[in-house]
Amino acid sequence: MHELVNRKMPDVVLERHDGEPVTPNAAGVWTVLYFFPGAFAPGTQGYPPGWADTPGTKGCTSEALTYASRCADFEAAGATIRGVSTQRPDQLAAFVTHARLPYPLLSDQDSRLAAGLLLPTFRTAGVDRFKRLTLLVDPDAIIRAVQFPISDPAGSVDEMLAHVRGR
Repeated sequence: MHELVNRKMPDVVLERHDGEPVTPNAAGVWTVLYFFPGAFAPGTQGYPPGWADTPGTKGCTSEALTYASRCADFEAAGATIRGVSTQRPDQLAAFVTHARLPYPLLSDQDSRLAAGLLLPTFRTAGVDRFKRLTLLVDPDAIIRAVQFPISDPAGSVDEMLAHVRGR
């Protein structure tokens, strides 16, 4: 994964949680792209069978909420945040509303970005999911830092903020 550093982001368009088509990285600014297996709002479709027993799936909500709580710090350091999952936009929209996230979640449900960067995935309950990782992308769409593997989802947020501040 660390061989992605200095590689240009692929030219793909993803669907934001509100249905708007967007590029994964924000044009002209530093972008933190964190990839996560899945986030589920209470009262919606719920967790897939075996989710809690699958290594690496725990921590998505904690990671998302930690990014939300540090969003102003990232903005002050000149970066925007975007989360990426293979979930459908409507599933992501339910979680954004539930968690009151101040940043967008993007759907790579057709795996175009995953294929373009050869990102690590796993399959559970018949669906491909991202292994947890984070990319720091510069204003020219060049990947400048990679966090992988991530064993502490919430703690990785401070590490990425240090990358942003130290660039």
